[in-house]
Amino acid sequence: MARLPMCSSFKKILCFLTALLLVICAAGCTDHTNDPEVPSGSTQEESTVAASDQSFEDVVIASDGKTDFTIWLAQEFYSDADIKDKIETLKSGVKNLTGATLSVKSDRSAGDADLQKPGILIGPTSFAETQTIETVLRTKDFKIGYSGNKILVYATSKAGGLNAISYFYNHVIIGQKVIDKTLLFTTDHIYSSHYKYGIDSIVCCDTELSEYRIVIPENATVNETLLANNLRYYLYENYGYDFEIVSDATPATDREILIGNTARSDETVTDHRFTVSAKDQKLQLSADGMLAYEALSDYVENTFLASGSQKAYTIQNGFSYTATAETSLTDGTLFATESHGDIRIVFYNVYGYSGTCGEATVRQPLQKEIVSSYHPDVLGCQEYSAAYHASFTSMLKSLGYSEVETTAGTSNYTPLFYNADKLEVVKSGYFLYSGPNDVNSKSVTWAVFCEKESGKQVAVFNTHFMYNQSGIDGNAARISNAYEILELIQGVKNSYPNISVIMGGDLNSKVSSEPHGVLRSDGLKAAWEKAETKNDSSGHHDYATYDRSLGIYTDWKEISTTHTSAIDHVYVSENTSVKSYATLSNLYALWTSDHMPVLLEIDLP
Repeated sequence: MARLPMCSSFKKILCFLTALLLVICAAGCTDHTNDPEVPSGSTQEESTVAASDQSFEDVVIASDGKTDFTIWLAQEFYSDADIKDKIETLKSGVKNLTGATLSVKSDRSAGDADLQKPGILIGPTSFAETQTIETVLRTKDFKIGYSGNKILVYATSKAGGLNAISYFYNHVIIGQKVIDKTLLFTTDHIYSSHYKYGIDSIVCCDTELSEYRIVIPENATVNETLLANNLRYYLYENYGYDFEIVSDATPATDREILIGNTARSDETVTDHRFTVSAKDQKLQLSADGMLAYEALSDYVENTFLASGSQKAYTIQNGFSYTATAETSLTDGTLFATESHGDIRIVFYNVYGYSGTCGEATVRQPLQKEIVSSYHPDVLGCQEYSAAYHASFTSMLKSLGYSEVETTAGTSNYTPLFYNADKLEVVKSGYFLYSGPNDVNSKSVTWAVFCEKESGKQVAVFNTHFMYNQSGIDGNAARISNAYEILELIQGVKNSYPNISVIMGGDLNSKVSSEPHGVLRSDGLKAAWEKAETKNDSSGHHDYATYDRSLGIYTDWKEISTTHTSAIDHVYVSENTSVKSYATLSNLYALWTSDHMPVLLEIDLP
């Protein structure tokens, strides 16, 4: 399970140091909303500067090339690159002003002797001074204080830590007038910062939601895991609390957010619906399938717990809301609930590599949900790498698909899969294009299928044309690809004169280009133009951004261009009746590849 940076638990350590005054956040308020050191994204900060009830003498951090202080980082901060970069800037500031070099260590390396020496404690360290802080800080909050011989730069999360270090650098290090190369920490530096979150309070069944934890099934589906991770991140950013995620194999507690079909859930949903309910300090979120989970996430973030202007929510015991995921022709989700033809075929460039949108193993379970939701009778994939053959094939087989066998084996980057309950293979083949061909991925897999119930036949050709790259005339290569596949199609038509022909895949070219002219010259028709029902979308876009540490997608591009800009296409024979054509662009599709699946529904002649 991907996790956000977690703070150490607040242990009460009895030590002589706990008797020393922790001088943090007493009284007196000053508005510092526009402090220049506050990182971007923290423009709504509300800050409190507190003068100490009990004065202390100014503390010398460093003077004339010497210092008695060591920077001690909480281990989770010590291992974070962004935090370490901030610390290096802080060290440089001290070095430039005083000539002294501060050493930086993890709190895990501190010995008994270190506990007695002066130190700058950053984050929720294991030192007694930070362990005994009782004030609850949210994710972006922080405190600057002094206890015994320790300067405290305290925050419980990475976001708060970055804010705290920035403030300490700007106000304590370079924000004071240094005399005789002597850097001081004074009572004027005592500071407490509290961020104005979009959600100030969520009271669920008479208890603040911050006291809850998130629970998922022990063998959680990708839908359940992703919803839990997204919910955690959403609450982290907008509510200011970091929720623990556990499986239902752990002992139950009094207050839990139950995601999906846990052993402790009592909600059952079907037919693409989702539900949110609250009962006896259990908040339950459940859904049926990919589209319903997408709709549930949208409902929670934009309606149920929408962020903005420090909103306060009260979820009453007995609350319940159920809705059905909306579907649309615009994004193709309509075809998750409706069928318009005898045969459904999907062509899908799955992007069988690792990149910004996640490793193949991250994306494959989501892509399995796409296939499961639309359930085509025939599935043609492109960029189906060896990694996909190794694991995704078994996922497809678990959904009832068989693969058209070819001699290419795991070198077949354009495989065909089919619903063996409905179709059987009459004849099949594989062809590797001549000319330029990166990793032998530009190829054709084809099959003549017979529908078992009607005995009608259809020929499907799944392909990937060459793309533009340095030193290669991509357009000329695609023209050659077009002529070669036409020859293959003609060979099949000679054996099956009246058969319906479907040819599709990633053609790496727009419909107005020369390779498409070649395809149309032999009687093939653009399926999009023939379709009775269709949407108008290009289907190709930039890669989404997957955050491995959070286990969620944080950035993706909506498709804004039309079919005229598409590079994934389907062509059909004149005798083929095209009922539907859609580019599928729901969230899972937008996240997991730079190509959207193309769905085609036909009636067999």
